[in-house]
Amino acid sequence: MDITNIKLIRNVARVDIGIGTYNGTDNTWNKGSIKFKMKTIEIRKVPDEYSYFPAPGNYTFGTDGVPQVKAATHVSSGETTFNYSTTAPNPDIVNNTYCKNSIFLPELAMSGTIFDDDHTKRMAIIVGGRYGDDTQDTYYRVDFSQTGSNSLFSVLRNNLYRFTISDITSSGLPTADEAYNSKPVNLRYAVSVEPWKDGVEDYPQAIIGFRMVYGGYNGSVTSGVITDDKTPNSATHTGYPKTVSVKQKTKVWNGRVRYTYGYDYNKFTGESKNFWAQQGGPEPYNGDLYTSLQNALDVEGVYPDIMVAGDDLTDDQGSDVVLWKDDNGKFPARDLCKNYYGDGFLDWRLPRLSELVYIYFNHAALKAEPGFVPMQGRYWSNSEFTEGPDYRDSYSPYAYTFQFDTNGNGRAMVEGHKNMELNKVRCVRQMNSNPASKTIK
Repeated sequence: MDITNIKLIRNVARVDIGIGTYNGTDNTWNKGSIKFKMKTIEIRKVPDEYSYFPAPGNYTFGTDGVPQVKAATHVSSGETTFNYSTTAPNPDIVNNTYCKNSIFLPELAMSGTIFDDDHTKRMAIIVGGRYGDDTQDTYYRVDFSQTGSNSLFSVLRNNLYRFTISDITSSGLPTADEAYNSKPVNLRYAVSVEPWKDGVEDYPQAIIGFRMVYGGYNGSVTSGVITDDKTPNSATHTGYPKTVSVKQKTKVWNGRVRYTYGYDYNKFTGESKNFWAQQGGPEPYNGDLYTSLQNALDVEGVYPDIMVAGDDLTDDQGSDVVLWKDDNGKFPARDLCKNYYGDGFLDWRLPRLSELVYIYFNHAALKAEPGFVPMQGRYWSNSEFTEGPDYRDSYSPYAYTFQFDTNGNGRAMVEGHKNMELNKVRCVRQMNSNPASKTIK
């Protein structure tokens, strides 16, 4: 039996949304003259249950063999829980213009008309952002209907719903709640509905996570050659290139002061300095200060099971390089990961230096995974540098970076001052953490 051309039916629908003119060649939108920067997309009243399989008679197959779903399948109470992270974060929205391959919803039969008595009881999209020269964000409601029509349509599995906002005439409402409770105003949109066919675009272009099991799948390589340890401390440059190893994270802290309790990289939220490193535990500061790559690898390790994001993150302005710390005492690189909701998880963080080295060792295997965007350039870590144990009783001006070269070389670097240099961000999360929610894809 030939199984190479089996057509499958997904148990969710996909929603793409963009502003301006849709380009079907590359599945993007051109905003043109529309004066709106889309910043958030929120789905209200998402069903909390769904059916794994469509009911017989609710689908057919077209002449090309592609499944076509005709009706939503009734869900038995408690059949399967659907947990959905309701907001698409900024990194999922490209150039403040469109979001694709990121929003996946359970099917839902809908009836009635726009702004009837069930208006605030049904699923709808809330688009937020900045209109024109406004100084505050504004919000709009988008229903599962066509502009100019009061009729609603059902959301069916295995279908792609592509919303194109063709015009925004003025500001929306000041809050997402007000937008949801109001009739859609000040924007025009069109919706195309088509079977969600397979193809390259089905790999999420927004970031997803790739698993790394220590010594196993996508994490099988735990040692390798590092080209250089390029830090301000010239003594650390000797002996390179050389082979180094990444160990598993220890149960108790192994810094200059032995800490007899467990520790969690998710709680490394402050900055380290020699005073803290010499007084006790690594939390909530930021572990220890390290004089070299080898010093960091001797103290820190990687969780036995982690997830690495499939692409670099960008900030609100669309830039893929940010500061480690800004002049206001905030941590832009950390905050990008903290505010990222890839795969519906809320516990992404900036990687430790040992984790970036670990990713580098396994980069070839990760690149072979569909949807993983190769890392290239210099990336921030959450590990910090010092010139020596008695350097000074103050915060270090440096954080470690790691360079992924196009020719395959890897370098641990501290060329970047925390609040002067701009570098890339690739987030990780430890699989032993409890996710707040999980988006089904």
